[in-house]
Amino acid sequence: MTMGGSWSYVPNDQYKPTNIIIRNLVDIVAKGGNYLLNIGPGPDGTWHEEAYRKLDSIGAWMQVNGDAIYGSRSVAPYKDGKVCFTQKHDGSIYAIYLLDEGEQLPAVIRFSGITPKKELKCNCWDITVS
Repeated sequence: MTMGGSWSYVPNDQYKPTNIIIRNLVDIVAKGGNYLLNIGPGPDGTWHEEAYRKLDSIGAWMQVNGDAIYGSRSVAPYKDGKVCFTQKHDGSIYAIYLLDEGEQLPAVIRFSGITPKKELKCNCWDITVS
């Protein structure tokens, strides 16, 4: 997929919001895929400053959430509503909530299809499994 609107240079290209790029990444990884993100270079071969800002934001998100992405694989049911699931080779399952643009993380997240063990580890929110 492209970060902007084209596979190649376009003057004043409009880049996708970081949130959309991260949603694409999570959705693709949860289904067992790889995400190839194209950034069209300018005529001089460099990227637009906005591309670097987007990559910095994605990198900040990956610093916090990278364990759910790197070295993970798909696990059924892959997705329930706005929650995507990934699994590590040791059996650990990650539930990743896909925020909409401007949305705050809900106080309670509900999903079905995966039943966590009693020793559930959670970063900062209450999770209800139905």
